[in-house]
Amino acid sequence: MANAGNIKNLPPLNTAANAEKTPKQIVTEFFDLAFSERHPTEAAMKYISPDKYIQHNPDGKDGRDTFIKGFAAYVEKSKYQAVIKRVIAEGEIVVIHSHGFNDPSDSKDRGEASVDIFRVDNGKIVEHWDVIKPVPEKSNNSNTMF
Repeated sequence: MANAGNIKNLPPLNTAANAEKTPKQIVTEFFDLAFSERHPTEAAMKYISPDKYIQHNPDGKDGRDTFIKGFAAYVEKSKYQAVIKRVIAEGEIVVIHSHGFNDPSDSKDRGEASVDIFRVDNGKIVEHWDVIKPVPEKSNNSNTMF
């Protein structure tokens, strides 16, 4: 995206289109666009509320612009990519279990297991929580984290 660094030049949030979608569709489309297709700024502009975005990750700050300047900038400059393993939704709450990699082409990168919880209001993501754990080299059982 040519204007990824300048959020003022991006198209406005299409709230009418988002209002017709379920919270599960909104969050899944956001996550896929941001972390699987690696277009987090575009995803944030389309799906995160410009007026209210509450971030519960202690490393992040509230606000869509802060998400774009922080995490989106990291994803766009790195090789980070995540794959959705499952999506669970109830009402306005959507939970995504995913497997993220800092460098998917690195066979030594086992990645991390993430559970992201989103709250959607009026067709926009307004709140986010997450729990992230590195995939260990060895496990005490034969199950995977996925």
